[in-house]
Amino acid sequence: MIISNEDVKITKEIHFNNADAYENFGNMLMTNFDFLKETGGSFTEDKRINSYLDYDMMDELEKRTVKWFRKGVAVYSDGKLMFVVDAQGYSYARYVGLVEGCEIKKTVEHRQAIKEDDLNKLITKADILENISSSIIEELDLSKTWKNECWKAYKNEFKKKMQLANISLSKSIIQQIEIPELKQNLYKLLVEVEGIQEQFEHGDLKKGEKYTLCYISDLGSFITQQITFDSFASTKYAQYENAVKLVFKPQNKRKLYYNYFYSDLLIFKGWHELPENVLNNVKESKGFLTISSKYHSCDKQQFDEVLNYFKTEGIEPIINTYRTN
Repeated sequence: MIISNEDVKITKEIHFNNADAYENFGNMLMTNFDFLKETGGSFTEDKRINSYLDYDMMDELEKRTVKWFRKGVAVYSDGKLMFVVDAQGYSYARYVGLVEGCEIKKTVEHRQAIKEDDLNKLITKADILENISSSIIEELDLSKTWKNECWKAYKNEFKKKMQLANISLSKSIIQQIEIPELKQNLYKLLVEVEGIQEQFEHGDLKKGEKYTLCYISDLGSFITQQITFDSFASTKYAQYENAVKLVFKPQNKRKLYYNYFYSDLLIFKGWHELPENVLNNVKESKGFLTISSKYHSCDKQQFDEVLNYFKTEGIEPIINTYRTN
């Protein structure tokens, strides 16, 4: 049995004034009742989330800033709150929460991650993108094909009109899109626009210049590598369509090497050292130095640590496929 405290918003109240009726209900929690139908579930008042897709498209750091609540039905007996039911959309008491020691509030204030003025600006831009999409579909007669065989034509025209409107596509704007199909496909467009191939094409990397790479290897280790850039080519690698072949000289090497990148990658201009204590616990005791990793292998939170460290040094990545803007 797992016991935890959770915040629940009461959407309906059930009052029993008869002890026998209350006891019978308590013994029949797995029975379907019309008054429990389509109740329960989870929700958030976070203005960044207007569908579950908005949450799914957040990175792990963003997800940790979202406050979720349950919806529940409060069950009373003779005016006393006895327990809360979360039916999760079913007609029976799928989950039951005990209320002993719980705090009851009439209202709950939710602290938003976006200021009201900024939210209104994002909504205005989202409205413009919805109008742009509708006009393209109508002008090019793409009502049945814009999401599939004519996606490339739609995408190119959308990017042109978005540029004319002086709008850069971002996750924050897409979150305010109200049309589900458009929201889904703009997330698709965002991934393509900010994918590794397009970032390299616009990254202005120069042959002979020094760069620092940060990535997680196929074995799960976090790698910080100093290189001298030679060239790159957009390519397919294994099952990955959106990949890049990077040709370079590692630090203290004379020959050219190459590596394929298709996932999370940070590139900083210049050679930079990452202090040991950014990703590790470093302890010195009685002449012994102990170094242990703060994270498990493949933990993407290491990218956040690296980005935060270099930001304090005034260094921003020129390529960032981990957390796109």
